[in-house]
Amino acid sequence: MYKVMIVDDELFAREGMVHDINWDSLDFTVCAVAKDGLQALEKYQETLPDLIISDINMPLCNGIEMLQRLRDQGSDVQIIFLTAY
Repeated sequence: MYKVMIVDDELFAREGMVHDINWDSLDFTVCAVAKDGLQALEKYQETLPDLIISDINMPLCNGIEMLQRLRDQGSDVQIIFLTAY
């Protein structure tokens, strides 16, 4: 089973992605949820997800900055950006 992390500053978006998608049927499990890029970077080190689904426009550290920091650390994690910005 693959691990996915959900990153979004909007509570309803996070909860929707976690609860409204049948992750088991896709062979995924939600390993972490974060409200911004900084929290996601911390949780990434703890959980090492295979996929990150992230918003772009977030406080403290946006999705693009988060991706750059992950790449700078040598991570090749796959990322899908979702945004209404």
